[in-house]
Amino acid sequence: MATILKADIRADTDRDGLVDLSGTSDSEGKTTWTADFGAIFLPNIGDTDKRCSKALLKGPAVSNEKLDRCNDASDNTLRSEQFLAPLRTVPMPDLPNGASGRVYVKDQVQRSNVRIFHQASCNGNWTYIDGNSTFSTAALRKGLVLGIDGRDVRRPNGWDGRALVTFNVKSFNGTSSDSVMLRVAPVLTHTHLDPVQQAQDFLEPGFASMPGPDGPISLRIMIRSPQDERVAGRQLFEYYRDTGIGAVQQLGGSRDEINSGGNIETIPPYEFNGTSWPAGRLILGNHGKQSHAMLPFFRAQETQDPLLLDADWLFAGHVDEFVQFLPADSERGWVMVVDDPLAGVKMLQQIKASGHGSRRLFSRNNDTIPANPCNNFGCQPIPVESTTINEILANKDLISVQEQCAKRIEANMQILKQATGITDEEIIRLPSLFKRINFDFNFPGDNSTTNGADSNNN
Repeated sequence: MATILKADIRADTDRDGLVDLSGTSDSEGKTTWTADFGAIFLPNIGDTDKRCSKALLKGPAVSNEKLDRCNDASDNTLRSEQFLAPLRTVPMPDLPNGASGRVYVKDQVQRSNVRIFHQASCNGNWTYIDGNSTFSTAALRKGLVLGIDGRDVRRPNGWDGRALVTFNVKSFNGTSSDSVMLRVAPVLTHTHLDPVQQAQDFLEPGFASMPGPDGPISLRIMIRSPQDERVAGRQLFEYYRDTGIGAVQQLGGSRDEINSGGNIETIPPYEFNGTSWPAGRLILGNHGKQSHAMLPFFRAQETQDPLLLDADWLFAGHVDEFVQFLPADSERGWVMVVDDPLAGVKMLQQIKASGHGSRRLFSRNNDTIPANPCNNFGCQPIPVESTTINEILANKDLISVQEQCAKRIEANMQILKQATGITDEEIIRLPSLFKRINFDFNFPGDNSTTNGADSNNN
């Protein structure tokens, strides 16, 4: 009686960090993928031992487009096996002699963005396999130990991160095929509940994570601000990358301040109205009809769906200028901190009423550090104003600015309240003052515009 062929390939579909070959936990529904179910693999875009970074720094500067072409997954050599996601085939001990098998990804876009490796023996080397690689009867009888990783991250209008891996077995008595769906982990941003490790500006620190047998396995990913001509962003690829640390860029953005890392913040994890955000939710500031150039990229990750706020009233126009989130010992676990210009005015009025209105608003003296030999923004010290509290309160235009800013902030708070369910008791209002800007913020060789001469700045 001929043996019935039954190809069976499995991944960590139930996300417990293991591949179940004996039960059904990783076999049922394995060809579908949802936000809560389905196997995950990592974009293995780190730079083990700084191989690529060193090469970038040796010769002449390369174009932006070539910065990210070299990483751990840009060729077919496995350098950091700890970032492989497991794939296994169920052993076929009764497979007849002469049988052979293949493991492949049929879709061309998916195939070009993933790598699959085979480990022939325990603790042995990993060998890259392509769609034409075949496995012997002996190997199929024992069961294949495979691993998969990604060459890239999810991209807008590009690869969505999915990879349908097919296992095909051929024998004299027929063929059998089986498939499993996996998806590359999204690139996520950190929240203020995470330990403080990295500042932001021309970058936004991020990571990608997948389940492992001993807990999550994560790769740190530095996200370059989408300001193509901002030279500082190149450092992510030239200096920051290392073993377990990658970098991504989404080219095409202007040097406008809207595209800086300061205009990217993340609401900590929460649940509201039946929707859970376990990785938190992004907030980005709009400038009128203009949105952050990273908006399509973040939406392509399908995890921290960005909430859009109004930052057009600020000169630089960054959301972190008027709202932040801090850890708190509460049921929610965090609070929101927002600027309150009306509270700032009230505080000054109280100081004046107590007889101190003649004091300077700023007690700090002017900088004594010699000016840098350049004329760019930030090179020259900005004089400390000697304005008194009485003069501030008598400035009707300045008081009007506080009222205008308060309205814009309150409108943003309503958006955040409706999205998160946060209450006034969970919002810390920070007394602050805003003023009209009076210096040029454009950069040398930059033809972009700011929010306008009447914009405010704190």
